[in-house]
Amino acid sequence: MFLTEYNEKQTLENTYNDGVEVGKEKGIEIGKAQGIEFGERRKLIEMVYKKIKRGKTVEEIADDLEEDIEVINPIFNEIEKVGLDKSLEEIIENS
Repeated sequence: MFLTEYNEKQTLENTYNDGVEVGKEKGIEIGKAQGIEFGERRKLIEMVYKKIKRGKTVEEIADDLEEDIEVINPIFNEIEKVGLDKSLEEIIENS
C-alpha cells in the first residue's frame, strides 16, 4: 500500500513538473515571437522616419519599402504628429 501511494505521489509530481516545463517553453516561444514583431515594427518606424526626413511622401516611402500604403500611412501620420524634431526613440515610444 505504501508503495502505491508513493508512486501516485511521484506520478502527480512528474505530471506537474512536465506541465511547468511545457508552460516555460510556451512562454519563451511567445516572448520570442513578440520580440521579433517589436523589432520588425521598430525597424519599419526607423526607416519611415529617415525617409520623411529626406522629404519623401507617404506614397514614395511605401513604394521604396515595398509595403502597402495602409501599413505606412499610420506610421507616417504618427511621426508627422509627434514631429521630426523629436528623437527616433521618442517617436518609437509614442507609436
